[in-house]
Amino acid sequence: MLKLLKKELSKEDVNVLIWFNPWKAGSPSNIYECFFEQLIVTVKKYSKNAPKEITKYAKSLMSAYDDNPLIKLLNASDLLVTENNLSSNFEIVNSIIKNTGLRFVIIIDDLDRLTGEEILDVLKLIRNIANFENLFFVSAFDYEYVINTLTKSDSVSNAERYIQKIFQYVLPLPPIRKQVLLNEFQKMMETVILDSKDRGELEDALYSNSFAWHENLHETYYVFEKYLDNIRDVKRLVNSFQISYSILKDEVDLAELICMEILKLQFPTVFLQLSKYKLIKRSENNKNVYEVDKSPSEKYDEEAKDILSFLFNSFGKGIRSIIYPDNFLIHIHFQLFNVISLPEWNEAKTKSIEEFFTVAKRWCDEEKQSNLLTLLKNIIPQENYDDYLKHIKLMVLLEGYSEWFRNILTEDIHYLMSRIVTKFEGQRSDGGISYTISQKNMTTTTNTDPDGCPAEGLLKMLSGKWKAQIFRLAAEGPVRFSMLLRQLAGANKQSLSVAIREMEEQGLLIRNVISEKPLHIEYVLSEKGSALIPLFRQMETLI
Repeated sequence: MLKLLKKELSKEDVNVLIWFNPWKAGSPSNIYECFFEQLIVTVKKYSKNAPKEITKYAKSLMSAYDDNPLIKLLNASDLLVTENNLSSNFEIVNSIIKNTGLRFVIIIDDLDRLTGEEILDVLKLIRNIANFENLFFVSAFDYEYVINTLTKSDSVSNAERYIQKIFQYVLPLPPIRKQVLLNEFQKMMETVILDSKDRGELEDALYSNSFAWHENLHETYYVFEKYLDNIRDVKRLVNSFQISYSILKDEVDLAELICMEILKLQFPTVFLQLSKYKLIKRSENNKNVYEVDKSPSEKYDEEAKDILSFLFNSFGKGIRSIIYPDNFLIHIHFQLFNVISLPEWNEAKTKSIEEFFTVAKRWCDEEKQSNLLTLLKNIIPQENYDDYLKHIKLMVLLEGYSEWFRNILTEDIHYLMSRIVTKFEGQRSDGGISYTISQKNMTTTTNTDPDGCPAEGLLKMLSGKWKAQIFRLAAEGPVRFSMLLRQLAGANKQSLSVAIREMEEQGLLIRNVISEKPLHIEYVLSEKGSALIPLFRQMETLI
């Protein structure tokens, strides 16, 4: 706003702009001195007598209004101050400024960066100087912050009334729409992130359902809504985030990384408490994850409550969520410690099973078994039969190799083997597979069972909570997570998330990121799902 004002005022030669930043003065005692130095430098271009007379007036003013008796005495010894000579000095300076025929517009920025004492000194300065003809003051500040700061400092009895007496006209600016702040963050980050893949992942994090988690706001972006107020906040976030992102982009959940950076910037004390494990505890339902400690030993800013709830809510969290102890250390210390790097894991998956197993044994020797187990249980190939089978084989080999893994993976192996029979049925020329398992070997044999009834297959795929309802709505057109949450009475985020994920794995749903603004996510039936609509309709008529 001030830049626009400066641009318009600069169009007329009669206007002379003085941009005064009181926070650069360093202390309340220097504010007057810095201001008059700037005024002298500007006005002397138009009047030779300006430096001498303005200096004389400044000395008399500071000695008259300074509360320090010693400063009063020192200044008075150089110039005996009375109301008459203060008034006389004022008239002389006023005449000098008036005779220039110019308008001197003093723009005071960043008033809301000051302490209560400094703010009061600036306001006193404006009060004492504003009576000069052809001298105008314009100030931009956070009104609420200035009022609260003055009130807390006990500088004035009624801060709001005092402000009204200083400024003849107050123009409240409309608040910036929070979507604008989100867009600005994304635009600024585009100058930092040059890789199109990384940009896509950042967009996905910003507009994902996990980031728009708040139950009352659905697809508005609650973290930005609550904790960022202006473009300055966004710039600070970009400066902080790009450093963390450059180190951790492949290792953590990006939506959580953004929230952690906001926590650091807006609540540094809370972040320090969190880094010392003072605000979290092991979940009562799952000892392998953290949750917010609802009654921590130390108090923390209540304003930070929602962002902590977002970070340590277990709903919809991925493999690299901060709720897992190993990942928490990555966020706090920027180091992997006993955690397997995701790029390293992805590279190992491309190798043969023998090479993959060799790498896995090295991870075990490095005492990374716990994280390896987490990866095996959560990052399962979804599309490729050979990768899926390799994943299962690695589990079997690890059970035979390490006492630590003995019997831990057995249930998972049986579950995945049962799924591989149906998941890839019809995709292989041998007509499917069956299996036998031992700790040292795994063999596959041909499955000769005939295909089952199509209706029975569809019923199996849609068994489970909310799947049939989601399929019915998706058959009508694209659906969003928030729409499903509203339309399916009794549904909650966790059960819907599980149902959608399973339908994606079954090849019924496809997840699309829509690039319109605001960017959002839609789910549509796949070709396989669309082909089942007629069968689904027939089944509906029978129920």
